[in-house]
Amino acid sequence: MCIRDRARVLIASTTIQVLAAATALIIGQVSDSWVPLVPALFCFTLGFGLCPPNAQVLALEHHRADSGVAASIMGASNMGLASLAGPIIGSFPMTSAAPMALGMLGAAVLGTLVLWTVVRPLGIRVELD
Repeated sequence: MCIRDRARVLIASTTIQVLAAATALIIGQVSDSWVPLVPALFCFTLGFGLCPPNAQVLALEHHRADSGVAASIMGASNMGLASLAGPIIGSFPMTSAAPMALGMLGAAVLGTLVLWTVVRPLGIRVELD
């Protein structure tokens, strides 16, 4: 898969995450059942699963000599941020799925903003070695 295709996958996956999290937030507000949440959570997880491998390839494209150290730092920061986000979302009263969906939506929107302001996927140029 070429670099441009990886950028397109990132665009699609962040879009899927934002839409699925917004859907989960709406469902969490109007329904008390967990059954309607399952498709939204599945789509969010699908979008999230597509992001890390493609983001790492794009981030490490020009840093091949230091790719091992950079990948380990990326993994550690991912786990660190997740360990901070879990207790914050868990501190809200769990009367509905809305707090979880709000946290998911916030993370997805933040990731999408970083993608479009820092990575700028449409401006990626393919360099042939």
